[in-house]
Amino acid sequence: MMLKLDGGFHNSEEIRINVSDKAYEALSIVKSGDMSIREWADMYLSVYQEKKLDNHFCGIKGCQCGSYERATILI
Repeated sequence: MMLKLDGGFHNSEEIRINVSDKAYEALSIVKSGDMSIREWADMYLSVYQEKKLDNHFCGIKGCQCGSYERATILI
């Protein structure tokens, strides 16, 4: 499944990543507030995918903006 995220602290443009069906279904837990997007990413994304999101949404070493944690998930 294709997942789109945009915004965040630095108002980054949209990015798309492919996720498994299981990861896609688990987004409902994130949307309900029972799991953070960081916890979800740690469970369902590869290290490469997380780095890709981190670099896209910030990439500034030492920045405390939250990277993709503040992004809007566009399903």
